[in-house]
Amino acid sequence: MRALLVERASGDALPEEPDPASRELRRARRLIALGDSGRTVQHAMNNSLTALLAEAQLLELEPLEEEHLRTVGRIVELARRVAKVARRLDGSGS
Repeated sequence: MRALLVERASGDALPEEPDPASRELRRARRLIALGDSGRTVQHAMNNSLTALLAEAQLLELEPLEEEHLRTVGRIVELARRVAKVARRLDGSGS
């Protein structure tokens, strides 16, 4: 496909569309930035989840009413599910 030309003030013509190598470089940079963002989110989630799980697991050891123990158990289970999602952000999926 032919690139449309745009005239600059100096009279030089520039291609309106970048060449394929430039497009691929921009695409690679966007993918790298996306990966960096995913790792940042994963790190933030894991920090919070670690604290949440530790507190909930300590509560499971306390002498609580059955209803409260079930609630704490649900908190632990949900936190573990979110941790799995966080691990998938970096592609490890385990």
